[in-house]
Formats: sequence, structure tokens, C-alpha cells
Amino acid sequence: MAPSLTAYQDKINSSQNILIVYGRQAHFGAVAVATCVYLWLRALHKRVTIVSAAPTTVDLSHLVGINKVKNKLQGENLVIRLPLPASQIDKVVSDLDNQADRLSLIIKPKNTPDWHEGDTLPVSFQPATYDIIFYLDVRDLADVEAVTLDNYQFWTDPEHNITFSQYDNPTPISADISEVLGKNVGFAAYWAQFWYANQMNPDADQASNLLMAMERETDGFKSGQASALDFELAAWLMRQGGQRAQIDEQAAAAFDPAHHLPQIIV
Repeated sequence: MAPSLTAYQDKINSSQNILIVYGRQAHFGAVAVATCVYLWLRALHKRVTIVSAAPTTVDLSHLVGINKVKNKLQGENLVIRLPLPASQIDKVVSDLDNQADRLSLIIKPKNTPDWHEGDTLPVSFQPATYDIIFYLDVRDLADVEAVTLDNYQFWTDPEHNITFSQYDNPTPISADISEVLGKNVGFAAYWAQFWYANQMNPDADQASNLLMAMERETDGFKSGQASALDFELAAWLMRQGGQRAQIDEQAAAAFDPAHHLPQIIV
């Protein structure tokens, strides 16, 4: 059964900064859904970041949006820590030089500080905060710890979290919305059904990503692997402009190890 759009609307409508994370062992379908969520939210004019500690392999290269995946979160706000107790600071003022396009911060201490001209100050970047975080097939906390900045534990507030996982690969992350896929249900089919049931209209790129993933999940829509609903969803995705991935047999053959390994003559 597909989730209801109502559960997401209030969260998304009131959010601007959204993060999407998929796990290092994420199925192809989970990565496809992650890119679809990214494209969907971008079309809603949200500020979206997609990240994973998993390497972006050639296998994923046909997914639209995969080039936007980062392997590490970046800092947002510049942080300068002074070697002076806060109680010793009288005031902080700013000085903006419009001609030089330069901003200076002037620290006025209460007493003469014990520092020397030329001393370097520790500079870092503060992690961004997110209104919503989607987790796709994240099976281990190490998956999110690997992408964080300065050990910032962004996953600890369930109110901001939405998780998608399979029943046999549960996620360790607590969430306000937790979608657990049943046996023999793929991520792509689940998300396609979500769109279909809620009468949403994905664009051609999103539909193509899902169609490609559903083909993987059903082993090419083979009998015994694909249900009637899978065929119905696939046809609907194609009506949305989705294109089936075409395998270049000649290019695939060129990468066959038999063409590159040295031949042993006996």
C-alpha cells in the first residue's frame, strides 16, 4: 500500500532546506528514488542536497541527477573562534568597506588581551541545518557518520526524519515518518505507486529513473518477478515520458574482460 501524500505535505510546504541521504549498500532502486526525490523537491523550488558515502559507479550513471550527489556535507557558516574568554569581550562591531568589498569584524576586549600580532585564529565552517531529511536504504549509522561535518549528529531529531527501508534491512534511525517496504516490494515500485495513487505527475526524467529501476527490480519484467501492478505502473511511467534504458551492446562488449586480459598460449 502506497503512503499518503498528506503525511508529507505539511512538512514539505513549511520547509526550505532539505537533505537526502542514501546508504552505502543501497539498492539501485533506492538510489533511483533518492534522485527522484531530489528532482521533485528542486521543481518545488526547495534547497536540496543529496549525499552518500557510496562511490558513484558507472552502473548509476544513467540516473538523472546522480551527478549532484556529494560524498561529504559541506559547511555553511564561517566560524572564527577567538583565543579570548567571552567574558573578556566588551563588544563586537562590523566594518564594511564597500569599495574593497571587504568585511572586517572588530573585537573590543574589556582589558588588553594577551595575544600577539600575527597569531592565527582557528577557522571552521558550521554545518547546515535541515528542515527535512530523507533516508533511503540507510542500514547503519556509519553511513551517515561518514558524510557529516565536525561530528555533527544531524540524524538525532526524529521530527525532521523520513526513512525508507526494507523489512529485512531495517534502518537504525528514528523518524516521524517511517516507510517499511514489504517482502518482494522494490523501492522504485513503491515510490511509483506513491505518485500513481496520489495522482501526481512526475516529469520525464523522474519517470525514466523509476522505470529503469523497476526494470532492475523485476529482472526485465520477467514472468514470476513482475506483478500486474508493476506492468500497470511501468505503462503509466511511460505515459509520463519515461524512457527505458537502452543497453549499447557494442560498448558493453568493448568492456568485456576477454577483450583486455592477456591471452595465455599453451
